[in-house]
Amino acid sequence: HPTHHHLMGDQGLLKQSTAGWRSRGKHQHNELQQREQVLRLPLMVDLASVAMTSEMELLDMRSKKRAAQAMRCLRFDTRFYTDAQTTGLNAEHVWQQARQYCLPGCSWFQRADAVEAAFRWLITVGVLRREVDGQGLTAKIRLTPLGRQLLEQSPGLPTQRAGIFERLQHNLRRLWPRQ
Repeated sequence: HPTHHHLMGDQGLLKQSTAGWRSRGKHQHNELQQREQVLRLPLMVDLASVAMTSEMELLDMRSKKRAAQAMRCLRFDTRFYTDAQTTGLNAEHVWQQARQYCLPGCSWFQRADAVEAAFRWLITVGVLRREVDGQGLTAKIRLTPLGRQLLEQSPGLPTQRAGIFERLQHNLRRLWPRQ
């Protein structure tokens, strides 16, 4: 029957148009998902940068705290740090100038090697750095930007006395530093 065929034809058209609607619906759905991902992406990036910034600030805060603790626990006075900033110092000279660089009431190092060990620790925590000349690293040390920043924020930092718990923590850190 021609009418029946015509109905089948309409039904086929109906199926095609429904299939077309479905594919358009899927396409539109995919576009919406992509838009949502694009809209979400900056938010995720911002959260990641905030997390990274706060992590960096936390690390920065810990570094400053550890460096300040080392400056309070070692026997060097403010003049030592000033001379390290302006002229650079070597362990032998510092050891020989105990009156000039030792905090009052503190015992001084037994050998220049012990002064050098204190230098190495202050280098490790970021307060000092080795001076460099045309030949490479030298025996002299200088103050780092972190060391200068700590002294600018708290000029009396080296003369502040560390408590027993802080000294214990400092010495344990020196014996077993984190890698």
